[in-house]
Amino acid sequence: MTPFPLFIVTLPIVAAALVYVVRRLEAVAALVAAATAAFLAAAIATWPPVGMAVLPGGSIALGTSWVALGQNFALDAAARPALVLIFGVAAGAFVAAVIFPQGRTFAPAGLLVLSGFAAALLVHPLFMAPVILAATAAVAVFLAQGGRAGPIRGALRQMLFPFLAFPFFLLAAWYLEQAPFNPDDPLPLQTAGRLFVWGFFFLLGGAPLHGAMPALLAESPPLAGVLLVLCNNAATLTLLIRFPEAYPWLTGQVDAEMWLLGLGVLTALWGGAAALGQRGFGRLLGYAAVHDYGAILLGLSMQGPLGVSTTLTMMLARSLSLLLGASALSALRARMGSDSFARVRGAATRLPWVTAGLLVAGLGLAGWPLTAGFGARWGLLRLLMEGQPLVVAGLFAISAAGVVLGYVRGVASLIGRIPHEEAETNPVEREPARAVAWMVVFIVVAVVVALAPQVTAPWITAALDALTGVAAS
Repeated sequence: MTPFPLFIVTLPIVAAALVYVVRRLEAVAALVAAATAAFLAAAIATWPPVGMAVLPGGSIALGTSWVALGQNFALDAAARPALVLIFGVAAGAFVAAVIFPQGRTFAPAGLLVLSGFAAALLVHPLFMAPVILAATAAVAVFLAQGGRAGPIRGALRQMLFPFLAFPFFLLAAWYLEQAPFNPDDPLPLQTAGRLFVWGFFFLLGGAPLHGAMPALLAESPPLAGVLLVLCNNAATLTLLIRFPEAYPWLTGQVDAEMWLLGLGVLTALWGGAAALGQRGFGRLLGYAAVHDYGAILLGLSMQGPLGVSTTLTMMLARSLSLLLGASALSALRARMGSDSFARVRGAATRLPWVTAGLLVAGLGLAGWPLTAGFGARWGLLRLLMEGQPLVVAGLFAISAAGVVLGYVRGVASLIGRIPHEEAETNPVEREPARAVAWMVVFIVVAVVVALAPQVTAPWITAALDALTGVAAS
């Protein structure tokens, strides 16, 4: 019987080898990758913690661990929500790639990256996870580049900070091993706590180390960039939640609430201010994502179940908005040849649903009413005004206004008039029906989540129970 963790890690690798063979048939490769990711998401979410699952090729041993290279890989309850989100987002991105092609390397490279993120969430002890994330970032260079020559800032930046982060975790683990030899000396634990903080500072990628997000969405195939951003967010935030449970002494050494509060405010402000001055939709989406990430860090700064539930709700809304934004950005680049404000003038007359998708995605990342991020964002703002100084909530709201105004500028360029001579020599094709259907479905889902946030409550509750139940287990 195959241990379930081994199955989770190796199935994407096997599928990657298959889709690499048929990579010239991009739609077929993307569908195979989508089916693989969707199957794993469903299996992790629905299969019982223990027992056996029978498949045509053999049986899967649930509840058993897998030992490789001296490390133990096990699927515990706390890893399930992030794994379901990662594979679910990947399934959506691969399906979108059927409609909005991302290049021949997208499906095989995306599956390999998924295997790496899954291994990072399954490994024990936890301080080995950043090492696996660094190795995954090295493979992710191929996903970020999309098989094309061109700018490499996004590919390199997403790799840089995980490589800077993992030595801090290994050093912290060494200091933890020294602590029992002299129990009266607090220095090893204090040093380990500081090293963990510095490791997470690099791993989280908040401001001022936020450069990967805008660069990925400006230079990489949009769906590839969004897949990397969301998977990395889900993995690192889950590790941040799990570390205090695995190392309870850490809460006594580090003021995590103030540290995350400061990092969240700085990241939200930086993203909002930078979004206001952008001149292209790729970088604008990237800085809107930076602002939204700052909001998520602010939510996580509220310790306990309240902070975790707020983070889960915002991550779900973030996933919807970024997938919609990446799809619309892909369509805009394919039809207009660019996402620069100066070169997309008049696109709204030929691409109305792409325009709507860009706007709904961006406003969702700013927490605007009737978008996916509205309920979670304004719930967070109320909590900040109750528990933190009013100035924190006020600055946070002002930074969201920067994202909104950035998108107002962008949409104003889209609804301008196309010069007559350009319209005759280089006409813009209208949106295909399947692209329109994709946009409409996502926009409707965003509105439903905004008006009836209770539809996501079952998933949020199950994920919250899994994450906060670790301490009690």
